[in-house]
Amino acid sequence: MTALTPPKVHYTFKKLNFKKTKNIFAEIFENIQAFIDDLIIQIDMKKMGLLHTHCLPDTDLNRKKDIVGYSFCQFIETSSIVGHICETSRTLYLDVFSCKSFDADIVKNVVIKYFGGAIRNEQMLVRDANFCS
Repeated sequence: MTALTPPKVHYTFKKLNFKKTKNIFAEIFENIQAFIDDLIIQIDMKKMGLLHTHCLPDTDLNRKKDIVGYSFCQFIETSSIVGHICETSRTLYLDVFSCKSFDADIVKNVVIKYFGGAIRNEQMLVRDANFCS
């Protein structure tokens, strides 16, 4: 049996397309949820459970470390999609981790659709997993 070689992608984007409203977390959550739902459809994955989100508050320490923002995790049948949005640097970090193959260019296009910006750093790691089809 030949091992599958799906990529793990890590994209960093500089622009977030969010309006600053009174209930920014609700708006961010809705945008993250829409992004995840679309991404899962586009790369032909299956969502497992609810989207998990966490807000890292605006404190001096968090600002210094540039981690003020929102973390999210969506479990999928073949692993997970995990990300963090840094408000200070307006950067998105995203890991799509799966033993099922997918097209990294599709991930890139969906990220640009929802977050805009330009890629600062892109890494693709091949995972040697032969238990998913």
